Amino acid sequence: MSRLRYKVTQIPLGGRDSLHVAALSGFLDAASFATFEAVLNALLHRGARHLAIDFTQVSYVNSTGIPAL
Repeated sequence: MSRLRYKVTQIPLGGRDSLHVAALSGFLDAASFATFEAVLNALLHRGARHLAIDFTQVSYVNSTGIPAL
């Protein structure tokens, strides 16, 4: 299976708040679960309060990736 790729962008919301958008592409499965979880944890540890996950370019998801949400 193809690996999971991601790009994180930050959109200012005004004041000190920002929306962090994690755009994913590829496959979300047992082989890529750790990458997905690491991306989310890194955003949370950096203080991200507003997070959107864009799955439009993800071509396959199995049940392994669901617990990270």
